[in-house]
This record gives sequence, structure tokens and C-alpha cells, in this order.
Amino acid sequence: MAGISTGPEAMTSGQWPWDVPVARHGARGARRLGGSVVPLTLLTTLLLAAGYGWLGMVADGPAGALIGAGAGLAVSAGIFVLVHRAVSGPARLRRRRAGRP
Repeated sequence: MAGISTGPEAMTSGQWPWDVPVARHGARGARRLGGSVVPLTLLTTLLLAAGYGWLGMVADGPAGALIGAGAGLAVSAGIFVLVHRAVSGPARLRRRRAGRP
């Protein structure tokens, strides 16, 4: 391990890695899929619906798959509402932002 330097003298640009700006491409919170940008919320919803649909198919055939996909959509909507309420602050502030006094 002799000769390995981790200090500033080892850097060729003279800047620390966290000082260099990072170029960001595309929409924030999205991934490219087949040439188009798909929001992660949509991908999560599809994954939950497909997973619950698969479990329903294993348990009860095509009818179970439909029920499972519906349950996946309901769980996804519930998670979305819970996270939105958690990050939007106390109820008092949410009412003020909505235009109510």
C-alpha cells in the first residue's frame, strides 16, 4: 500500500470531489425506459399492481389476478397519500397553502 496518497496532492484537478459540480440530465426522479421518461411513481404503481396480480394468479387463477392487481393499485394509492401527507407538513399548514385562512 506504499505510494498510495489520499490527500489533496493526489488529485490532478486540485479540487476535492465534492467541490466539482455534477451535471444532471433528464427529469429529476425519473428513468429512461424505451426512449421516453417514465416517472418513478408510475413505475412503483405498475410494480405493485403486477406483484399483487401475480400473487393473486398463483392463489386463485385469473379472477385472483384481477383482484390482486386491484389490491396493488389500492396499496399504491394508500402509500402515495401517506407519503404526501407526511412530507407536506402539519394539517394547519396544508390548509393555509390550499387558500383557506
